[in-house]
Formats: sequence, structure tokens, C-alpha cells
Amino acid sequence: MKSNVLNMLATADYKMSDHWNSQTVVSSANTTNKSDYLFVVPLTQDTIGRRIMRIPSHFVSTSLQQNFVGTYTGENWKNKILIGVDYNNDKYLTTRKMLNFYDKVDRFGTTPTINMSKVETMFGSAAESEINTKFQTYGVYLSNVFSLNNRLHLNAGLRMDRYKNLVSDFEETYFSPKFGAVYEVLSDQLSLFGNYTNGFNNGYLMIESVQFNAATIKPQEANQYEFGFKYELFNKKLHGNASYYNIDVKNVPFSVVAENGKTSTVQNGKRLSRGFEFDITANPFAGFHLILGYGYNDSKFTEGDEKTIGNRPQGTPFNVGNFWTSYSIQSGHMKGFGFGVGGNYSDGFYGDDFNTFKMPGYFLLDANLFYERDQFRISLKGNNLTNVHYMTTNFWLYAQPTKTILGTVSYRF
Repeated sequence: MKSNVLNMLATADYKMSDHWNSQTVVSSANTTNKSDYLFVVPLTQDTIGRRIMRIPSHFVSTSLQQNFVGTYTGENWKNKILIGVDYNNDKYLTTRKMLNFYDKVDRFGTTPTINMSKVETMFGSAAESEINTKFQTYGVYLSNVFSLNNRLHLNAGLRMDRYKNLVSDFEETYFSPKFGAVYEVLSDQLSLFGNYTNGFNNGYLMIESVQFNAATIKPQEANQYEFGFKYELFNKKLHGNASYYNIDVKNVPFSVVAENGKTSTVQNGKRLSRGFEFDITANPFAGFHLILGYGYNDSKFTEGDEKTIGNRPQGTPFNVGNFWTSYSIQSGHMKGFGFGVGGNYSDGFYGDDFNTFKMPGYFLLDANLFYERDQFRISLKGNNLTNVHYMTTNFWLYAQPTKTILGTVSYRF
């Protein structure tokens, strides 16, 4: 894989008056990839097919955002309003060739080396397809936060997005509201919060000219509510939050195989996720830091393909957790030296939405040693020190790095 990336960003801030400020952000991203991908496909209990895809691509994105922020205060109240617009223009061009399959190998035998001369020869006669996507999005948004007695904070907002695919002339307009409230039970120490958010993902809209009938496509829509509490205690030496959430997602796409074997995509699935999460950060004494996190997610398909209703989505464990603790010496000849140790845990998860096979859970152990003085820092970090072999998934299964040692030297100006 070879990638050339050029990103540019410019920001301009301007104080318009005692109450209003303006911020303008312009950015551009240009990426060119020349990539070959290897996919390992189970064919039988004992046979693996090795599929190779050549996917050179060129992606150009340009965006403009303009924000106006107004702040007004009274004797016991404060109001902050945000008015903004943004514009995105994205172009994506890729050609694809696929070797399906380069070869088929015995899962229990010796895996032969892939011969690049053979790969080039096979690609020379492989069929080529092209995907050319151009789309624009326009956004207008308004958000307001009203604070009373510096204890009660109320938020309401609305965003309107206009999406247009320049290849298929498909257009879609979407409105997304949000509401929230925070009440400080103990000022600057303990707060209760609750919020509702409506959001959407138009990722499938961007490729509907390839996979969908533009007349029937809709963005995936999520309605989420959440409530919990945040705390900052013992002179800010202990802080964190805990929350419960409920997320309903509709317009989830899934594939349907007809009697003739032809596959089509239908977009009327629904998914429900409920769970809770918390994190704790503690700094009980100088130089010592402790971070703990845990999340529980009960997620399942509630509508859609009859073979997946009631199933858990792929790559979705029930329980995940993490911790990290570190200490740096604060005085004496060893001042600046420190060490840290931490880990990440995940339950087992299903490798597909049909729940036909399950991947095992894992626990990863990391550690580091470092020396830091003024603007200078040098560190040696070990990731996955117990050399756990594990995978993650996002449609495909991805083997993750085993034991890795990283050295870093940095200087801050």
C-alpha cells in the first residue's frame, strides 16, 4: 500500500462586538492510494480461499464552516447561542480488480507464498470496474444553552442537512433535533444530566448509485436518549461519570438472496442498543494517575432479515473495560522518570449478523517506561505484552498486532 496525503486547514477568528464572535474554518484533503488487499475467505471446514483486490483510489474533500457565537449575561443567568452553516464537497474515484481466488489452501497445511509475478499476470486479464462518486452536503444549525444561577443548564438545537449526489442527481433533506439538561446538585462537584439526540448516517447515500435504487434510499436514523451523573470530588482528585443510554436505529441495510442466487440490498432493518458505562479518573497524590472504564451494551436486531431478528450485531461484545495507571517521580535525582501499566478487556463477539460463529474475548496488557523533563520526553512502550492473538471485525475479520515495542523521542517547542 502506498498513500500520498495532503491536508490543509485555515481558521480565522474575529470579535465582532462585546457579545458576538465569528469563526471561519476552511479545509481541504487530497488522498491518493495505490493498494492491494488480501482477503481470507472460509470455503469449507478445511479450505481457505485467498482473494486479492487491487483498489487504487483518489479522494478529494473540501469543506467550509462559518460559526457565529453570541453570549449574553444577566444578574443570575447566562445565554450562549451558536448559529452556523457548513458546506462539504467530496469526490471519490476508484477502480477495482479482483482475483477470486488467487488460490485455495489447506487450513491445516503449509501456506504457500504469494508470487507477485503470478499476481501481476492474473491482474492483467482481470475485469475492471469503476466507482465514481461526487456529492455535496449543506448544513445549517442553531444551538442555544441557557444557564440559571450557574446550576441549571438547558440546551436545545436543530440541524438541517441537504445532501446531493452529483452522479445520480439524488437529493435528500434531513432535520436533526437535540435537547439536554444539566443540574449541578453540588456546584462544581456533582451534576445530573439527561439528553435526547436525533442523528443520521448517510454513508449509504454516498454509494447508492452502485448498490441502491436512488428512489428508495434513506439515511440510517438513530434516536438516542441518555441520562446519568458527573462528579468532581476531593479538590478535583477524583472525577468521572456514569450514564445509561438507549439507542434505536432504523433504515439498517441488509442483504437478501433471491431464489436465483442474486443478492440485493434492502433497507428496512432496525437495531436496538441499551446499556450503561462509567469511567473514573483519580489523582490521589502528585505524580500518580489512575483511569478505569467499563461499558455494557445489550444490542440486537429487532426488525429486518428474519434470520437476524433477535441476534446481536457482528463485532458487538456485551462487556468491555480498560484501565491505566502511571507514576512519575516528583523530586530528587530520579525526577522525571516514570512507568505505567494498563490493559483492555473485551467479551467474545459474533463474527457476523447471523451469529453463525463467535470470536473469543481477550485481555491485552500494556506497559511503558519514560523520562520527561521540561519540553523533552523519551519513552519505551510495550503493547500486548502477553502476545495475545485476537481479531476485531467490521464486516471482515482483522487480525490485530501481537506483542509490539515502540520507542518515542519528542521535544515540545
